[in-house]
Amino acid sequence: MAILNTGPGIVLLDQNNSLVFGHESGFDYDSLTSRKHLFTVMDNDDNYDYYIIHFAHPSALEYLNIHDLIPQPILDRVADIEDNTMLLFTNTHESMESVPMHVYNFIERYNLPDSKCIIMSGANNILDLVNNYASKFNLRALKTAKVVAFEDYMKKESVYHLEEYLSARKHENYLSYVPKKRFLSLNRRWRNYRPCVVSLLCAFNLLDNGYVSIAENDDGNKWEDFWNNTFEFGQHNRTVKEILINNEEKIRSLPELFLDIKDLSINQSNLQTSINDYYLDSLFSVVSETNFLSSTVLYDKVPDPGFFSEKTFKPIVYMHPFILVTTPNQLPYLRELGYKTFSPLINESYDTIEDDGDRLLAIMDEIQRLSSMTNEEILRFKSECEPILIHNYKTLMNKKHYVHRLNY
Repeated sequence: MAILNTGPGIVLLDQNNSLVFGHESGFDYDSLTSRKHLFTVMDNDDNYDYYIIHFAHPSALEYLNIHDLIPQPILDRVADIEDNTMLLFTNTHESMESVPMHVYNFIERYNLPDSKCIIMSGANNILDLVNNYASKFNLRALKTAKVVAFEDYMKKESVYHLEEYLSARKHENYLSYVPKKRFLSLNRRWRNYRPCVVSLLCAFNLLDNGYVSIAENDDGNKWEDFWNNTFEFGQHNRTVKEILINNEEKIRSLPELFLDIKDLSINQSNLQTSINDYYLDSLFSVVSETNFLSSTVLYDKVPDPGFFSEKTFKPIVYMHPFILVTTPNQLPYLRELGYKTFSPLINESYDTIEDDGDRLLAIMDEIQRLSSMTNEEILRFKSECEPILIHNYKTLMNKKHYVHRLNY
């Protein structure tokens, strides 16, 4: 296997549809989009050579002139059916429903052989998205792979940053210690649902039971808009709407919530030792993943599908039980990767609920149940979760393959 892109980095297309060529552009992209990382997560023993087009948003492909991007000798090799050169369209650290449409449009626009093009995405259901689009327009399904890039990222991060935490967890009577708080809920970017999560925690009188962060950051939202963002999301579910209205004054009076840092404009995708004590001193994580919506009721577009970012793998490396706040039916994908989830210790029926508001309410019910456990029940919960936590940690640390070919 070889990656044929030249220069210090791979070709990137950013969310503003701008072409970005390596470090010379001044674009500071991280290891998740670097050629080195893609080479790491791909299987080195396959028989293909790849030219990589990485995009932060698939609509950028509509603005791309292929002849400005890819050298003609590479295009000639792609056009040659007998040659082993493939075009690899990667969106490895995101999950977007429109990826197949934009890739197929690109292939058609430049008359590329579809047999020489591969879609690689972080979306858990990327094969369904490709198959559905191909069936709708009577096209051949493109070669499709799912990459779980954040597994590799968290594995590397844990080697450098978690030695002190894991030592403390091992030697400070973790299993016999009742933590001060019941849960940890980290929220940086507001997304469309996270203010509603925090508002419901407030309405259910659960905030004092957890370590919770949410505050103004770099996504353009202001704290005075917190209630408006919350209500915009919650009004589409009758029960959620009533809860929010009945608790409006209390929710509106919430202060900004900080934990280890006061500057939430900085992406904390990496591990920070400053958060270690919050994991040690809480019972479980409430993981607010990137995508949550499962219906078009809030926005007039098909919602983006679920995927596993660093947010999912952080509690795994921290050996912390978790509830996954994301699109429905994602826990089976996690189990497919070799991990165990926490049923029946945690009621995971929330994961099967399609309605976004009802799913949030089921999550609140389970947070409330777990938060009301006695000290004796807490210690039993920790003891019974421990074999799962050890299994998941070992599964992640022993991972060697992060790309899953789905149909080729």
